[in-house]
Amino acid sequence: MKSMSRKELAFRAGVTTKTLYNQTKRHLDELWALGYRPNEILPPRVVEWYAKNYGVDISDRETT
Repeated sequence: MKSMSRKELAFRAGVTTKTLYNQTKRHLDELWALGYRPNEILPPRVVEWYAKNYGVDISDRETT
């Protein structure tokens, strides 16, 4: 697992960064406990949480 920017995570999820933000608002307490901080790179635990809860493919394989 690796850290990721919000823009990259939104791209991999197939949503806009605004949609990603709106999803984040609903789970702020849980995400803060995992290390989420506004305006910072998302830590690996938060990226993993998104992958598990929203089915985001975060593998490092290249897409063509």
